[in-house]
Amino acid sequence: MPIYANTVTATVALPRFEIDSTINGRTLVSILRSLGITDAFDPTHADFTGICEGALAISRIMQGTHIEVNEHGARAAVYTGTSVPGAVPQWGPEITFTVDRPFMYALMTRDRLPLFVGAVRNL
Repeated sequence: MPIYANTVTATVALPRFEIDSTINGRTLVSILRSLGITDAFDPTHADFTGICEGALAISRIMQGTHIEVNEHGARAAVYTGTSVPGAVPQWGPEITFTVDRPFMYALMTRDRLPLFVGAVRNL
């Protein structure tokens, strides 16, 4: 279906705003269970042997978002956290890593696909 459009100039007035939103752990676990994701929450069926030892299961998940819109543009972020009772991180030797100049960063999937890419220019 062809789309026909005319070009116009518009002046838009939009208020500045910030919104933070979270989904609590029990609600998100219920949603995931209703979608058929159940083994991760059951200690007898959860299999996290690729990242830890022992019978562990997720007890809570929290997810949150933040969006800010102002005269400079828009910024948005999302985070997810899990609670796994009994899980203890295995710490290696301590090193010192000092970032004292501009740098780039990337958060990637296990398949090495970038999810977030950015640069920090002002330290």
